[in-house]
Amino acid sequence: MSELFYTSPASIWEEALPIGNGRLGAMIFGGVEMEHLQVNEETMWYGGEVNRLNPDAREHLEEVRELLKNGEISKAQQLLSMTFTACPNSAHPYQTLGDVNIYFDPLEQEIVDDKNQLQKRKLEIKDYQRGLDLETATSFVQFRAGDTMYRREYFASRPGDAIVVHMTAEGSGTLNFSVQLGRDKYFDGLSREDNNGISLYGNLGQGGSRFAMTMKASCANDEKAPDASLNLKAPDASLNLKAPNACINSEVLHDCINSKAPETRAESPQIKLLGEYLVVSRAKEVTLVFGAKTSFWEKDLTTQKLQQQLSASLNRLLQKSYEDSKEQHITDYQSLYKRVELQLWQGNGDADTVDNESAQENRTPLNFPTNQRLE
Repeated sequence: MSELFYTSPASIWEEALPIGNGRLGAMIFGGVEMEHLQVNEETMWYGGEVNRLNPDAREHLEEVRELLKNGEISKAQQLLSMTFTACPNSAHPYQTLGDVNIYFDPLEQEIVDDKNQLQKRKLEIKDYQRGLDLETATSFVQFRAGDTMYRREYFASRPGDAIVVHMTAEGSGTLNFSVQLGRDKYFDGLSREDNNGISLYGNLGQGGSRFAMTMKASCANDEKAPDASLNLKAPDASLNLKAPNACINSEVLHDCINSKAPETRAESPQIKLLGEYLVVSRAKEVTLVFGAKTSFWEKDLTTQKLQQQLSASLNRLLQKSYEDSKEQHITDYQSLYKRVELQLWQGNGDADTVDNESAQENRTPLNFPTNQRLE
């Protein structure tokens, strides 16, 4: 068994599902109306470097040894606590990077009531699942609302150096949501990146590193708008302005002038920036890419330079197809994961009963949601 899956969103941090690439990580809660990703970066240490070596340790080493040889354990312990512990005793803390909050528009259906008035009715959420595939290091959330299956996939790519979120809507429904980056009050500001991204930046205290995190979006436009230009290649079209007696077929010209241009799609996907939000509307397929970086290893990196590097890196990732980015991630991950295989259950032992009748008939680990297996 290589997949954990659940039938409800996480209600607390310990129930969220983790992804990471060794440098960036996220805990995925899997909400329907609001998705929450708590994100981390490995170098988010508060404050600057501090020399905590105790200057009295070396000169008291022999004295501690003599006390121990003579059986004076209490005195040795007291001396050790003063001369061998760090100065200061406490260290600067590691901090969380922040939060990615995705707010989805209500999933509603328009109906006509008894008074012939158009009303909106909230759709019932069915077949909810979220999970984590250990074979591929990808997480997912999926559910059905009306005739539409909504699915999200998440992975933290080491080759792409980013966290990728891919969303699809299969059916008549569309994806409509806004993204907000947050870090409580511990940041310096927010900015916009190009026309499809937002960035949050700040510092980690006096002498500490600068940091920035950026989210960008791309919509798959599966249908291009029709070409509204004149078509002079029609069989009856004659246009030769270089001929001595240049003429335009009057009937063709009349048809071109009086015919309506093909209508463009009014409901095409849209990405826009409103205030601190990255807003996506009317999309069938969306890819979000998230990156973060600090000046921990390069002290001279300014906030502007951090943001420029993040934006360029995420733009390169968005230029690839989602399928290529996912395949590259899985290949890289499995080069490590596939070195060892461990199977804990062959399916021959007793299993707890569940409500699902089909699962009871076929008692294999994958039939049981992880939360029920834990119970």
